[in-house]
Amino acid sequence: MQEPLFLLLKVEGKCRVHFHSFMLDVHSHIHEVKKSVVRDRASTKPQPFDPIPPVARSISNSAWLICFDEFQVNDDTLSLYSMQFILCKLCEMDICMLVIRI
Repeated sequence: MQEPLFLLLKVEGKCRVHFHSFMLDVHSHIHEVKKSVVRDRASTKPQPFDPIPPVARSISNSAWLICFDEFQVNDDTLSLYSMQFILCKLCEMDICMLVIRI
C-alpha cells in the first residue's frame, strides 16, 4: 500500500525506510555525535549533553517526509528512549512521518 503512495509523491526530500533500520541508524548517529563532544576533563561538575537535537537536525537536512515501513520496536530497552525523543524532536522540526499499517 505504501509503495504506490510513495511513488506518487513527486517531491524532493522524501525517504522510505523500515522503522527498525531507521532506529539502528539513529543509535549509530547518536554514538558518533557523543564521540565528537568535547568535554572539560578538568571540571568535576556534570556536563550533560543531549545528542538528540543534532541527530534530528541531520535527519531533517536530508528529508522532510519519512515514510516508515513496518513500524515496530524489536528491542524495547534500546529504542524506547531514543524513539520517543527523536520522533518528538522531528515533529518539532516540522518533519512529516507517515506510517501505513494494513
